[in-house]
Amino acid sequence: MQKHDLHKEHVNDDGANDLSNCVPACYSCNSQKWKFCFEDWYNESNKSYTEDRINKIHIWLKIDFRRYLES
Repeated sequence: MQKHDLHKEHVNDDGANDLSNCVPACYSCNSQKWKFCFEDWYNESNKSYTEDRINKIHIWLKIDFRRYLES
């Protein structure tokens, strides 16, 4: 996957349009999630799910986006 192939996915569809609520996603995942609640869509029944990936998403949303803004 190339960097330009990524889309901005809102974790909470009704949430902010900024880094505190957005993660990179491929077109397919972005399209599949649509307006579903993130936890309902991205879980162990999702074929793209990995524990490593969900941990990275949670770390981004809780810590890393703030570090990015401060740098």
